[in-house]
Amino acid sequence: MKQDIRIVRLTTGEELISKVTDTDAGYFLEDVYILIPVGQGKIAFGQWMPYADLKDGIKIKEDNVMFIIKVVEEMKRQYIEAVSGIVSPNSKLTSAADIAAGMGPIGEGVPDLRLTT
Repeated sequence: MKQDIRIVRLTTGEELISKVTDTDAGYFLEDVYILIPVGQGKIAFGQWMPYADLKDGIKIKEDNVMFIIKVVEEMKRQYIEAVSGIVSPNSKLTSAADIAAGMGPIGEGVPDLRLTT
């Protein structure tokens, strides 16, 4: 039962980013955030079920899941920062100016994904 950070699409249409572990009856999710489109090509993480105590995780039945997919590395890094509070530099950045400007990998000219609450 390997745990990995994945995007989970529920049958309700909600897309979650979470630490996911396979179980016999479905999946166990920890540190769950909902993905929210906030504009052209932009995504934010939001607290999923803010009225519930999910600190111990939640079990989801397999029947309630449409699919589970890998997360792109930049979003995975942002998720880890959100969950742990530890900020790691983007390994593809080479200058302090790029880091300060919040720019993605050199040559792409696209700002990194950022968590908004």
